[in-house]
Amino acid sequence: MLLGLARKMPNPSSRRNDWLLAGAGVLCFVVALWLSAPGFMGADSGDQLGQARSGEYSDTHPVLMALLWSYTDRLLPGPLGMLVLMTAFYIGGLTLLAACVRGPVLWRALGLVAVCFYPPLFSNVPAVWKDTLMQSGLISGTACFAVFLRRAPSRTWRARAVAAAWVGAGLVLCGVGIGARHNAPPAAAPLLALPLLALPALRRLRQRWAGLLVAGLGGTVLAVGIALSLVAALAPLTRKDQNWQMLPVFDLAGLSLETGELLVKPSSGVLTPGMGLEEIGRLYHPYYWNALFYCLPWQGQSCVPLFQRTHDAQALTRLRKNWQQAIFSHPLAYLKIRSRMALALLGLDHGPPGVYYYAGHAHTPLAEPYPPTPQTRRLMQWVDDHMSWIRPWPYALLCVLLSPIGVWRYLKGRGSALAPALAGSGLACLLGLIVAAGSPEYRYMGWTMLCGVLSLVATWGCTAERDIESTVLDPVQGSIAKSARSSP
Repeated sequence: MLLGLARKMPNPSSRRNDWLLAGAGVLCFVVALWLSAPGFMGADSGDQLGQARSGEYSDTHPVLMALLWSYTDRLLPGPLGMLVLMTAFYIGGLTLLAACVRGPVLWRALGLVAVCFYPPLFSNVPAVWKDTLMQSGLISGTACFAVFLRRAPSRTWRARAVAAAWVGAGLVLCGVGIGARHNAPPAAAPLLALPLLALPALRRLRQRWAGLLVAGLGGTVLAVGIALSLVAALAPLTRKDQNWQMLPVFDLAGLSLETGELLVKPSSGVLTPGMGLEEIGRLYHPYYWNALFYCLPWQGQSCVPLFQRTHDAQALTRLRKNWQQAIFSHPLAYLKIRSRMALALLGLDHGPPGVYYYAGHAHTPLAEPYPPTPQTRRLMQWVDDHMSWIRPWPYALLCVLLSPIGVWRYLKGRGSALAPALAGSGLACLLGLIVAAGSPEYRYMGWTMLCGVLSLVATWGCTAERDIESTVLDPVQGSIAKSARSSP
């Protein structure tokens, strides 16, 4: 797949250059597996592997990952199969993106190695988490779109079939990313806008900003459509545990303490009758929503849960309305509790927690037959020991700064649409986490950090995409559009 790509880029290269770039990608893949195998499993990983083996899927975690794991587990039991799949997607995507960057192939190959093993980005690769699958699916899908946009112009049916294959592969891979995490659709929307920029109707628009806006809206519709389609397709396999209710419970508890008023209505059915602000204050932690479901001594009983989940449809409807009304009634208090979460996610408040929490023992019984190798253990321990200098906020700042720069360069015909798409994706992912996260775990920020680095590379390393008008319009219209953009 990787061979021959450089010949299709705007900057021609020899077959030897193709082999060098592909060889760098293969080397990164082999070294990454050697450092990571058989893959680290946290508690969430154990839940998903258990579902993969039992065939009983719950919406507590995205079903798609457990379903994929059920197949890889037959070929390579345990975490290793998923680790191989995710690492192949991740490094394969980075390799394809390196083929889209201009400059000497040796520097591109060295840059590929540097990005692959840059500690803040590589730290999540050994972990078999849904976050890692989302990241690998989105980056490989984005790379397919980038190759499609930068292919040499051609009007032959074979070239169009190949172009359609790149777009189809990108959609499937982005679908894997969207299905891997519940908050992935916002991150995928700017990326799914990339292939839409090649639509003839958008390319005919006289104002490039109008085409960019319509493509952005189309990408959002595509992301939502893919997410809803996956939910509908997997619904027959899924047991509804209504895990979403943890978010309104967390927000209502925080709002109650912030306002000094119990905002959880008894009709919601989640708060133990008789308990109030005092009990909430004893268990509430602004960075850990699971604590609200712990138990307390209560009315002569040693352990009574503060909050409990409900599966009653009417109670869930009342809980949703209770949550919405509390936010609209106390917007400043809501912004305050969510800004605390934002600062923690960015590493500006209390710093990020450890990546693995590795303590020399398995975090789930299903991981015990697959202990980490000595080099994997050393790698995880090194990352945990050096988390003090890793902060997500500089990468989020890069996304903030490069989004308008990338858009401006694209509108002027000086830069690739890939740069603002990556920066926008990183920001959209962060905003989704600020609204919906129940803890500021470092792994959540992996995609935003990766987007910050890659958008920096794409802003100055990628030229404008090929003149698509020359393939989708007739030669006269294409030359007129090209002249119009190049005129002062």
